[in-house]
Amino acid sequence: MEHPSVEHLDLCGLKCPQPVLRTRKRLRALQPGTDLIVRCTDPLAVIDVPNLVREMGAHVLVTAQDGPVSVFHIRVGSPSPSGQQAGGLDEVGRGVDVEEGVDGA
Repeated sequence: MEHPSVEHLDLCGLKCPQPVLRTRKRLRALQPGTDLIVRCTDPLAVIDVPNLVREMGAHVLVTAQDGPVSVFHIRVGSPSPSGQQAGGLDEVGRGVDVEEGVDGA
């Protein structure tokens, strides 16, 4: 079994919306199957980063707290650990559930 490559993104000290914007930029540049470890101190990141990751079709594998630092272990573009297929973004950036499609049909 091949191990995924791992990249690190240190966003400590940045305030909303910078952690989410920079995480989005990095996720877009990574190949499917790559892991990204994100560290940040913004308290809103515990809500915003997992939502962004889900909307982009990636998965938060582990969330941890190291004092004031939130740590997110993200896997890019691979099937979810539960085996369910993840949603993605439509052409205007809205979250889309794969089962429903863009128009909800």
